[in-house]
Amino acid sequence: MKELLQYIANYVNEMVYLHDEKGRILQVNSSSVKQTGYTEAELLSKTIFDMDPDAGIRKDHEIIWPNLLKKESFKTFESRHKKKSGECINVEITLRKVELNKEMLFLAIVKDISEIKQVKAIVEEKEDFMNQIFYSAPCGMIYQLADGRVIKWNKKAEDIFGISEKEIIGKTSLSFPWQVFDNDENEFKSNEHPSIVTLETGKPCHNINMKVVRSDGSHSWILINTNPIFNNNNSIKGVVVSFNDITELRRMRQTVIDSQNRIADILESIPDIIAEVNQNKIYTWGNDAAYEFFGDDFIGKKASDFFHGSEDIYNKVSPLFDGSENLIEINSWQKRQDGEIRLLSWTCRSIRDASGNVTGTLSAAKDITKLHFITEELKISEEKFSSVFHQSPIGTELYDKNGKCILINKAIQNIFGIINPDEIIGFDLFDDPNLSNETKFRIRQGNSFTYEFEFDFDLVKKYNLYKTNKNGKILLQCNINPWLIDKKPGGYFLHVTDITKQKKLEQSIINYEMKEKEQIQKELIKTKEELIRSTQLATIGQVSASISHDLKNPLGSIRNATYILRKKCPTNHVDTQIIQYINIIEEECISANSIIENVLTLARQGKIKKEKCKLEDILNDALHSGKFINDVQIHYINNSSDAEIFCDRSQLRQVFVNLIQNTIHAKPENAQITIEYKQINYQFFIRYSDNGPGIDNTLKNKIFEPLISSKTEGSGLGLTICKMIVEKHRGTIKASNGKEGGACFEIVLPVE
Repeated sequence: MKELLQYIANYVNEMVYLHDEKGRILQVNSSSVKQTGYTEAELLSKTIFDMDPDAGIRKDHEIIWPNLLKKESFKTFESRHKKKSGECINVEITLRKVELNKEMLFLAIVKDISEIKQVKAIVEEKEDFMNQIFYSAPCGMIYQLADGRVIKWNKKAEDIFGISEKEIIGKTSLSFPWQVFDNDENEFKSNEHPSIVTLETGKPCHNINMKVVRSDGSHSWILINTNPIFNNNNSIKGVVVSFNDITELRRMRQTVIDSQNRIADILESIPDIIAEVNQNKIYTWGNDAAYEFFGDDFIGKKASDFFHGSEDIYNKVSPLFDGSENLIEINSWQKRQDGEIRLLSWTCRSIRDASGNVTGTLSAAKDITKLHFITEELKISEEKFSSVFHQSPIGTELYDKNGKCILINKAIQNIFGIINPDEIIGFDLFDDPNLSNETKFRIRQGNSFTYEFEFDFDLVKKYNLYKTNKNGKILLQCNINPWLIDKKPGGYFLHVTDITKQKKLEQSIINYEMKEKEQIQKELIKTKEELIRSTQLATIGQVSASISHDLKNPLGSIRNATYILRKKCPTNHVDTQIIQYINIIEEECISANSIIENVLTLARQGKIKKEKCKLEDILNDALHSGKFINDVQIHYINNSSDAEIFCDRSQLRQVFVNLIQNTIHAKPENAQITIEYKQINYQFFIRYSDNGPGIDNTLKNKIFEPLISSKTEGSGLGLTICKMIVEKHRGTIKASNGKEGGACFEIVLPVE
């Protein structure tokens, strides 16, 4: 017994403690020293209870020891173990009673199961993931036990069969009054159902076409597959049935190949492999786990027969064969008996005979392939997440469930002008004065929502929340989503976008559209007014032209008669008053003729005949043609005496004749006119001003309308004709009063 204890203490990879009934540690192995970090002397000064941070061992011992002392030879239970560093690990303790020198002692073999616990957690997570796949699968899926009872029935199966999972759980697929037929419309017998066949034979059934007729007479065609699930002893545990509704596809006679989902019941443990090799590196002994991994015939084979690749394993463990007493830990890719390559984590130590000579090595191994790939995938995922997170142009913040900031990206730093990113870690989201109480409430409720708000940097500085290089206010759009861990609230994701420029642009567009609308309305009003004016002018012109033609002949007769009368009455023999009357008749005939010409000009709205003319010549013609040269003083301000304009000479002359006539009528005596004109690029700018009384304020806005006049005599068409002629030349004319009095007309005409 003593030799066995010595062998276990020296060559078993687990921690081994020999203690008495009071828990005092009497002997430990080297693994205990290595794994706990205590020296052997330190361990021998402790009790087995001192190694448990939770005092669980003492409680378990109080329950277990009486049974061990009475009838049981050993007991296994789980607990926790505290290392010298303070780290606590999960352990499995196998407690045996041993009698040594007639003294009842206890041998505690303590195995570190921390990694196994982690792996079990991974397995449970995968089971949950597989369940999610099962219930969200796009095809119908059923899981039946070996006795045919249904224990899982997904949503798609409910849709196809019209029966809920609650109705069918615990029953078999034959419990309901439906009939099933094959492609040839032959009814399936109960033992021919694919799931029953699989349960009885252990063989899967693939792509079985089945017509299901329900109790109400409706039917569906399904494509069914079954897959057996085996227990560890290869007995049938159950069957997974997957099927798709192919009714429509059959009707359309299309061939459909659906991907088949198989759900495997993953209950996988990772046992330790223990094996012994001799000096020639040949396996001489192994436990059940070693046989399961390497195969039943691995004894007698070289260890290198199972190596994968060019790993230099022998060189790494050679110190053990040279007499080193140290433990050597290595990871090695090795071939499993099924040909799969697995990564094993080995812990090796030398074996010696009674004389102390090295006879080989004893090694323990764990299959860490899954752990290795999970670690690599997590590393890659973390790198990808970090890259995407920090390079995203959208500001992103991550807060824990208490609202404490965990992580921010560069876009957030730029939006908020954060000088020191580390300063924001730990910042409490619910302390931000820029968030309303309603918003904080919605965040705590775990809702996903988007909202816009104004962010004030002055509040950040006022409450000294963090250092920022920004001032004033900005507009933000914030999208808030809960962050779930195992379907439970884990925190919050905040996606933040600065929409200040966007909002300003939107407002600018709105303002622009409003201005455009106003401008269009003004143009419509102007067009309408011009249309009305044009209609009025046309009407006046048509009526007036008819009257003017009728008046021209009698007016000509009056002028001829006046001429003859003057010839018949010499001034030496006629009363002077008669001569005055004759003069009045002639002047009024001239005035009446001018009115008639204006009316006829208004009536003639034909095309203009353009030619190159000097503007100064046109002004002189206007002055002489109206015989105004003795009635008015004209002052020219000319900056372009040689400049020529492309225009209808007679019509443009009429514009200035009408303006001069208005001046003389408004100021019969001492009339003065100033005409300033200049050419800028491709336009003529003409400013006509006089020293008359100016334009009546009541007439300013309608001075160019027909029949509008401040004179008691005249037609009220002179300025209307001026505007019409100028606009025919693609020009503009505006009327105003000068600063020093008098009327002022500004005319702009294109050179060509």
